[in-house]
Amino acid sequence: MTGGAVALLCALPLVLSSTWLLVMFLSFVWLILTANYDVLDGFLGHINLGQGAFFGLGAYVATILLNVPSIQQLGPLTHVIIGAAALAAAALFAALMALPLFRLKGLYFAIGTLILIFLLQVLALNLGPLTGGSYGLYVPPAFFLSTFAGYYLALLMALASVGLNFYLSRSTLGLAFRCIKEDEVAAHSVGLNLMKYKTLAIVIASVPSAAAGILFALNSGFIDPNIALGVERSLLPPLMALMGGTGTVLGPVFGTAIIRVLETVFFHYLRLPVPSMLFFGITLLAVALCIPEGLMKSRWVKRLQPRGGTR
Repeated sequence: MTGGAVALLCALPLVLSSTWLLVMFLSFVWLILTANYDVLDGFLGHINLGQGAFFGLGAYVATILLNVPSIQQLGPLTHVIIGAAALAAAALFAALMALPLFRLKGLYFAIGTLILIFLLQVLALNLGPLTGGSYGLYVPPAFFLSTFAGYYLALLMALASVGLNFYLSRSTLGLAFRCIKEDEVAAHSVGLNLMKYKTLAIVIASVPSAAAGILFALNSGFIDPNIALGVERSLLPPLMALMGGTGTVLGPVFGTAIIRVLETVFFHYLRLPVPSMLFFGITLLAVALCIPEGLMKSRWVKRLQPRGGTR
């Protein structure tokens, strides 16, 4: 069944219009962010409101490097170099932020991660000669990524992100994460290095999100602090994960699909005359009241699953 769904997604660009191709590309980008968010929340038990910081950092590093003349002269190696540099920057940033962040607990951790995106916004605004400041930064036309190519690259990265969560749900690494989530004191007492595993988790979650930022920047051709580092980049993935069910492999997939369908219908077709964040806030309230455990953990879905079914 999974293979059939992947095959269908691979064939869709052959029949989709350019508008719907872009909608699907952006949906895969959101799925990457949501699946990566769930590494910390679903498996480690830390609510991470800063997932968009890695997305924005990847977008900015790649775009800045593409505007360097010497980098532009590298031909086919250009994309490889800017991609590797952006991913390395995101991983390093995540590792450096792990030490102060994981000294915080609960709500304080969530607020601390949210500050990351505001920190990068301030840097982007104040480092004008490098980032373009509030005016933003353009990708040189020679390096634009078509939506057709972007679709397949984003699909590949989304599959990799969901595959990572599948691996964590069945591996000893994921078991270590869940042990820490359940009881940090007990996990430490059996020899788990808490900071090591927590740092590894946030680094793992940062790299695919940075890759999504790179794809987004190359496809849009322009970024600024509001586009690359908008607060919705960090607030929507938790909503999507909660909608589908955190800590499950398919939860982020269904949560992203539901929110994206609602967003497309209400804001692009019906043109709902309310702020989008208000709509998403109401949606979050509805989820909290009706299915607080998420769709994949709800009693309705559990009734459909065979006994001993996979998560």
